[in-house]
Amino acid sequence: MFMTGSVILPPAKQPVSVKSIVDTNRLLFEQNVEALDEAEELLQSDGPQEDAWALIAPEAEAERLDGELDREQLNEKEIEVEIPELDTFSRKTKKDMILK
Repeated sequence: MFMTGSVILPPAKQPVSVKSIVDTNRLLFEQNVEALDEAEELLQSDGPQEDAWALIAPEAEAERLDGELDREQLNEKEIEVEIPELDTFSRKTKKDMILK
């Protein structure tokens, strides 16, 4: 059907080959297909490449990893800062108590 089929797309009145439509769309949307296919094959066969940035600037990479570790540790700890002006629950209960 792909190779021999044809369709009539409005506003055209003549049938157009499905293969020609598909080929036109491939030219528009499939950019660098060969390079992308090769990169995908390399990734599947060899796995992810080493991080070149870590080899070029090991100090910067160490700082980045330390920063990630610090963020993880901060996320694990629940940090509660008591700011009375921002504590809407206690303000609401105090108002309720005053009104009673």
